Amino acid sequence: MSELLKRFKGITENPGLSFTQKARYLSLEAENSLPYPELDEETAKALEERVICDMYEGHAPFKPRYVMPDYSVVLEKGSTFLELEPATTLDEAINSLMIAYHHVPSVTNMPVFIGRLDNLLLPYCDDVSDEDLYKKLKLFWRYLDRVLPDAFMHANVGPTDNRVARTIMRIDAELKQIAPNLTFIWDPDVSSDEIFSQACKSIIECSKPHIANNPLHQPLFDEYGYGVASCYNVLPLCGGASTLTRINLREVARRSKDTADFFENVLPKYIDLNFRLTEARIDHLFNKSGFFESFLVKEGWIRKDRFTAMYGIFAWHSAWRSCRPRKAVPANTVTMRQPTSLDTASPKCFSKLLKHAQWKIVGKARLCCIRKQASAMMTAVHRVFVFLMAASQIQSPTCRHWQNTMHSIHPVSQKS
Repeated sequence: MSELLKRFKGITENPGLSFTQKARYLSLEAENSLPYPELDEETAKALEERVICDMYEGHAPFKPRYVMPDYSVVLEKGSTFLELEPATTLDEAINSLMIAYHHVPSVTNMPVFIGRLDNLLLPYCDDVSDEDLYKKLKLFWRYLDRVLPDAFMHANVGPTDNRVARTIMRIDAELKQIAPNLTFIWDPDVSSDEIFSQACKSIIECSKPHIANNPLHQPLFDEYGYGVASCYNVLPLCGGASTLTRINLREVARRSKDTADFFENVLPKYIDLNFRLTEARIDHLFNKSGFFESFLVKEGWIRKDRFTAMYGIFAWHSAWRSCRPRKAVPANTVTMRQPTSLDTASPKCFSKLLKHAQWKIVGKARLCCIRKQASAMMTAVHRVFVFLMAASQIQSPTCRHWQNTMHSIHPVSQKS
């Protein structure tokens, strides 16, 4: 029996897996038995050594990693493919959404974005009492957790103060379910103190909703807007993310002679190789998989020109440990480390490298520049350092340096 057949057999006979899990794992094994999208030798070697990473999305990209449908299309126009009429009542709207979710793929085979629910459902609530709204949404919320049990499945509410958003947060705090995940989109010019206070109380009860800063995110998108999906990824509405590739900075550091070599030679090389990996996966998805010939595109749920790609880094701390100067420290001694060359070079160097990196055109797909993503990444790093400084009152040279550098790179962070 071949190794592949042994893996198939092991999955089917595993008593710890449900029927659905077995079907999922069998499909993954089948996909990964196919040849990988064509890569040049250097990129393939970097992927095999895991210096660059495809997040194990599979060998045959036949669906985007994250899909962000405009669900208002199916509610307002219905669906020819699904034989659905336009919704006219709250019950019909919820029912249409429940059906729609089963036809929206993602990297997990479950929807990672289920819509800005208050915007979607409010038009159908005029003649619905608060009590009935609570009952209907509670059944809907329980359905989502039991039928689509995926913590990456993400709902959005806000920024307005409205009865649907309030009811959803109330139900979420009561049920304390893992799924769906929830984000409250907060805007100081729109969100009332009362609904923001309810969101904070709900966080205490069930660690949700997460808070998205609308003034920070909205300027990065057009009038169509954005949604927050999966593990808090902010992506174009009516589009999504084709793939996510990452660079393992620890492995980059291990291949570097010193800090200068890391930033000037080795890191730029793997940034380029990671772009090549991303392009190969996107090319297969757009030009070979047939995904963008589906009814989701034909009926206007998504548009392929609104898909971007995600580009990440990880193992930064391990890379720092690999590159920093070593010297013995006596036992039981607390020291305050001085900034190293890696500390002082890293923020501006990453910004410069990523700021000028442009996506190439792949087939007919228009891809985004990574500059916005790099800027958001730097803002996130900045906030971690600011939080640590405030929480523990650390005034080390390293923390002060990072704070000043982040302000110079990303002025928005000055308002944080």
